[in-house]
Amino acid sequence: MTAKKTHSIDDPLFGFDEDFEVGANKVLMLGDSDISTHEGMALAYKSAADILVQKALDRDESSWEIAAPIMYLYRHSLELSLKWATQSNAKCHDLEGMIQKANERAKQQTGKSLHPAVIERMQEFSEFDKKGFAFRYADAGEDAHWIGVTVKLLHLRKVMDRITADLVQLGRQR
Repeated sequence: MTAKKTHSIDDPLFGFDEDFEVGANKVLMLGDSDISTHEGMALAYKSAADILVQKALDRDESSWEIAAPIMYLYRHSLELSLKWATQSNAKCHDLEGMIQKANERAKQQTGKSLHPAVIERMQEFSEFDKKGFAFRYADAGEDAHWIGVTVKLLHLRKVMDRITADLVQLGRQR
């Protein structure tokens, strides 16, 4: 039986001294959590975005350096939530098509469409980032439709709370 391989940056090169570092024994356990489904992964990305939003809200100065990561995490959470809701394993980033499929599935499962405001907010993410690259790369070019857009952080978080709840619930209706 072979021992499990561990990866660490406990190398002296990094100046890591376990005796003096607070939280030195905190670890991330990869693959041993609820991220094996689109639902689990979507909730993980949303949680990370929520943490960054709270960090930005707690600061007195501008948080421009975490704007793109927040938007990327929420956009990716939305994409995975849509895949969960539509039971799709497609390797695409087309939110618009997934929004339509989620709305069709909502009609089939509940007899009602998704709330119009939920659809509109999801479509805004699609307009900002049609291909899934705008918040990941500095040279997103034609995909960067969000430049100059102002986003209210509390509103964004509440919108994502509602969208995620609706899509997760839809995905759980098998």
